[in-house]
Amino acid sequence: MRRVAWSYPDGVNVLGEYWLGGHRPAVVSIFETEDYSAIMELGLTWGDVFEIACEPACTPEQGLQWGPAILERRGARGEHKEGCRGRRWMDVQRRSRR
Repeated sequence: MRRVAWSYPDGVNVLGEYWLGGHRPAVVSIFETEDYSAIMELGLTWGDVFEIACEPACTPEQGLQWGPAILERRGARGEHKEGCRGRRWMDVQRRSRR
């Protein structure tokens, strides 16, 4: 078995690995790293066996802390918060009329 002999790249702190009963995804790995090359190594090593997707994630506590600060910065840069909200509302209205 290939997995038995393999270990995560240096610089990867594994928080969990789960083998699922389905096929998509078949494996979920949760890890931290400061080095993008470690993520690239995972993809190059296992890309012939699995479809690899790497998605950033955070805890709910981190999201609740970071989210307001990010939205504040977006508003401070002059982006159109109200315009975005209005477009979303219009999209919802159009869909509901169909």
